[in-house]
Amino acid sequence: MKTTDWTKTRAAIQISAAIVALALGGVSHAQVREPPKPGTYYSAKDFEWSPPWPFNPHPELEAVEIAPGIFVFDDTAIPDTPEQAAARAAHQAAVEHAKALAANPALAEAERAARQAAQEAAWKATFLAEFAPWIVTDERDALGNATTPASLEEARKAALLKLGEQTARDAEAAKEQVAAFARTNTIGLPESWTDAEGRRHIIDRIGPEGTPYIKHAHNLGSAITVGATNLWPGGPLGLGLTGTNVSIGLWDEGHVLTNHQEFVQSGLRVSLMDVTGSPVYNDHSTHVAGTLGAWGVVGAAKGFSHRARILSSDFDYDFQEMPPVVGTNAVRVSNHSYGYDFGWRFVGGTWYWLGQNNWSSTEDWQFGYYDDVARTNDMIIYTARTFLPVFSSGNENWAGPTTQPVWHWSRYGGDWRWTNSIRPLDGGAEGFHTVNTYGVSKNNLVVGAVEKIPGGYTNPTNVSLAWFSSAGPTDDGRIKPDLVAAGIGLYSSTFTNATSYGAKSGTSMAAPSVAGVLGLLTDLHQRHFGTQQPLLASSPKAVVLNTTDEAGAAAGPDYLHGWGLLNATRAVRLMTNNIESQSLAHLKEVRLVSGDYIEFPIVATNTQPLRVTICWTDPAGTFPPAGLNPTNLMLVNDLDLRLISPSGTTNYPWVLNSANRTAAATTGDNFRDNVEQVEVANPQSGVWLVRVTHKGQLRNDQGAVADQRVSIALWGNLAQPPVLPRFTQIAMVSSNAVSLRWDSEVGRVYKVQDRDDVASGAWQDSTGEISATKTSTAVTLSADSGNRFYRLVQLR
Repeated sequence: MKTTDWTKTRAAIQISAAIVALALGGVSHAQVREPPKPGTYYSAKDFEWSPPWPFNPHPELEAVEIAPGIFVFDDTAIPDTPEQAAARAAHQAAVEHAKALAANPALAEAERAARQAAQEAAWKATFLAEFAPWIVTDERDALGNATTPASLEEARKAALLKLGEQTARDAEAAKEQVAAFARTNTIGLPESWTDAEGRRHIIDRIGPEGTPYIKHAHNLGSAITVGATNLWPGGPLGLGLTGTNVSIGLWDEGHVLTNHQEFVQSGLRVSLMDVTGSPVYNDHSTHVAGTLGAWGVVGAAKGFSHRARILSSDFDYDFQEMPPVVGTNAVRVSNHSYGYDFGWRFVGGTWYWLGQNNWSSTEDWQFGYYDDVARTNDMIIYTARTFLPVFSSGNENWAGPTTQPVWHWSRYGGDWRWTNSIRPLDGGAEGFHTVNTYGVSKNNLVVGAVEKIPGGYTNPTNVSLAWFSSAGPTDDGRIKPDLVAAGIGLYSSTFTNATSYGAKSGTSMAAPSVAGVLGLLTDLHQRHFGTQQPLLASSPKAVVLNTTDEAGAAAGPDYLHGWGLLNATRAVRLMTNNIESQSLAHLKEVRLVSGDYIEFPIVATNTQPLRVTICWTDPAGTFPPAGLNPTNLMLVNDLDLRLISPSGTTNYPWVLNSANRTAAATTGDNFRDNVEQVEVANPQSGVWLVRVTHKGQLRNDQGAVADQRVSIALWGNLAQPPVLPRFTQIAMVSSNAVSLRWDSEVGRVYKVQDRDDVASGAWQDSTGEISATKTSTAVTLSADSGNRFYRLVQLR
């Protein structure tokens, strides 16, 4: 108080001295006027509170320098302007108000609180208007720590190894059940056998209602049919893709003949993962391995990824082996050309019908049923994140005795009976609903078979479905198979000797055609981004499903061909176009937070169709009670894709009606599949809006609220220039928080960093990794004290 009082007194003395000096100067030196001096000028009339001037506003009045560069001009004789009078009154009121507050602490506190509330309201209004719509949270682990690619990879490996331990225990328990069944069944089914055609069969589990699960291979030029030759060295695209440095997993009927001439060029390229003694070489496995990766010593037998490394095992303990092999060998794709026998099966000269007569005597309830096998398959893929296994759909359509009645074994409740009841062939008259349990999984890629197209695809009439190819739907109406590829008469290596070849047919042959193309897509990705930034499993799946050729009688998907015929050339073009755009124009991987949505514009032209596909790896479903065709939905996270035209019309994804399996696809809300696709044959030129929302809350495999990663593939849109990462707005949004906003590309991953000195010091992470879901992104950070400088880093 003393210092303040002295300052006021000194100021008053200075003002008085200045006025006296001005008066004397006016008398003694009226004829001598110096030019204005630079400095700060104050009014003598309102010296204490009026704002200073950078010049003398009254040059006709003398100004006295009371301190270096500080001047006072005497305007006491000049009448107040209305503004000055109002200002003086306001000042006086403020003085009086200050005295009142000093005398009344409660009033002072109330006024302070009101001012604080007003400031908070202003901050909140700024936040809601300028930042809230764009806020995205960074990714954190269960302990709240920011994740990194390295930490996610370590967590993925640990989770896979733990899951492998669980599946190993499950396999041992299943083996004990099978042994008990083999000892006690009276219908002549052993644990394993080889049929007259040399095909190996095993019972590896006992399913619901005591049904034996009989596993066997799905076997009965593809590269031209799907366009893969365009991608190889010498192809017209100039890409030279070979599968080099790509590891492809292969689980199959037996062991690959590793010394076949197709697998020993430039070193041994097929490794047997499960051999403890002498290998049991297998013809089917050697043929499938050749379709995947034969070198091309014999040109007609060249594999799709003909320089890839193949990690091979038999199918006996597939679920036990897949998690650790995938986790420790960076396997991104694998092939599985086998499944379980349902419906009719001929074993050792005897027919069996494996359905449950108490539920239906004409349809095996196991077809299309989401059981523990389908669930475990989905669990492995969900845990692995970057691993996509390819499965054959099966050869079950119209399987069974062509002449009936025929005596056969069949189940009635818990009993097996010898009967000659007449039953339809598997799939019935229309040939639907014959996918087995592996093919019922949500997250894998399931392949049906078509005949070869020697000259390549030109229109849907070129596509002829193989009569045996298993078809959808699943019990809950999902689309399976996912797509089709050539599977009849494929020429490849065989196991007779190191130079033997032969032709085989079946969905077993179609699946490795697709897996081999996925190996080429992996090769392309790794050439540009290395091996440490693998694609999500849902990304190559979205790419191949978004670029298929129409295969059915009507536009859109169907339950026979899935989303269409694989077009390897277009799939690779989508990825190369995306890389060249530098703006993620055609493929985006986005982390969607529960409660958020994805939205971004694209530019289309009416010169080509527009197609957008979303795909996500969904948490495993909960299998329903065993029974005939339960319709329980297996989808956990229901995402919704919409495409809005420049005129505002909303376009919906394709949907199928499982109650009318032959009906053409329509459009609407797809609440069954974890793949959605919107297609516009003749798009309006201009800016379209892609929007992805979700129903309810997003969950993880433990049922907790969580994020969901989604892949978005686009074809027919025009690439736009990349967006430079820079802040566009920064503002305080509370007393201790600051919000930052920037223009972003959906699918990009960013990080905000800070330091205390703009010119020096280490940058510290203010956030973890932030996945952009819209064209603007914002974060709110703590701003507790001191100056802070921020920068934006685009990670990928």
